[in-house]
Amino acid sequence: MLLEDYKKINSSFKRHCVYRIGNEAGFFSEINNMLMAMVFCLENKLQFRLYSANSNFGEDIWKDYLIPFTKHSTSKSHALFNERPYIHKRPYPLDVNELFSIKKRLSREFLTQDIWPYIRNKEFYNVDYMVDSPYIKGNLTLVISVLIKCVWNYNKFAKQQISQLIRELEAPEKYAAIFVRRGDKYFEAPLQEIRKYINKVDALTNSKDFPLFISSDDYQIIEEAKVLFPERNIIHFNFEGDKGYFMEDFKSNYSKAQQKAKIVQLLAQVEILKNATYFVGTYSTNVGVFVGMARNCQHSYDINDEKWLLW
Repeated sequence: MLLEDYKKINSSFKRHCVYRIGNEAGFFSEINNMLMAMVFCLENKLQFRLYSANSNFGEDIWKDYLIPFTKHSTSKSHALFNERPYIHKRPYPLDVNELFSIKKRLSREFLTQDIWPYIRNKEFYNVDYMVDSPYIKGNLTLVISVLIKCVWNYNKFAKQQISQLIRELEAPEKYAAIFVRRGDKYFEAPLQEIRKYINKVDALTNSKDFPLFISSDDYQIIEEAKVLFPERNIIHFNFEGDKGYFMEDFKSNYSKAQQKAKIVQLLAQVEILKNATYFVGTYSTNVGVFVGMARNCQHSYDINDEKWLLW
């Protein structure tokens, strides 16, 4: 499936769903759940549209970095009435007549909260789920890897910035890559030592000389790796100011320009992770989930040997 194929299929559906992205979660949490929503809409013959303005990552979480692939709603009513169901800004459930009036004003049949319980059902968001659509079939990660290839196209600004960072990195053609999350992740999942990741790479490559790219939100991880494995050819970006990603700090204490610069740096790292010969991370991080999907889990490994699962 190519982008034009997806656009043709999507526009053929009569019923609509406007999915809101960029409301309150981390960048790749927003992206990953959007991709789940796209699959749901394909299966249920709903025309997938986006509302991506009023974003918690700049002005527009999609258009700031990526080329639009579907229609975007501009109605500001979505900022009030189109949300993940657990963060509504007003008491719910609404009176039936009021709900009907809101949906009529938005001119759509389905909003984020209408499909959220389905895309967040564990029977749906796991690697064994088989997508059964007349337009595309296969397990969930295969289908999403196809969708990512269709829609993941950087705009001119992001492409220039990301390409420059990647050129400066000078990564070899073949390399292993690991992603280590720190910052506020310890609230959600146990943190793993960098040694464990590198030992996993050595086991996969059967070599201690295989070039290794390390990506992390905390530069201290790279410094630890260099001390523990001084003989290794370690490739990394020089983001020495990174001291772990804390979302509340990011939203409150970074200007929009600073946020945009950090997102571009993250996207550059993700491109390196996507194109690695081997990827080692954790599927308890949304970056790990996205990279796993983009690679259709091929030569992609969770440090705890877990199967791919949406976090």
